[in-house]
Amino acid sequence: MVEDLKIGNGPEAKSGKLVGMYYEGKLKSNNKQFDAQKQGKPFRFRLGRGEVIKGWDVGVEGMKVRMLVFL
Repeated sequence: MVEDLKIGNGPEAKSGKLVGMYYEGKLKSNNKQFDAQKQGKPFRFRLGRGEVIKGWDVGVEGMKVRMLVFL
């Protein structure tokens, strides 16, 4: 399931591009957090290259940038 909670107005994330993101992973059954990257340097990976679980490659592609951070 892919659900956009906040939609950006910037360019779309495309396969092959380097993306950086802050995230919070929670279990749907009880809302318990199991992983997060919410501050410091964003979690970075090249989209569509299998560097992360398939759900991230599929779910992040097409998302619009909400905030640009230059590192």
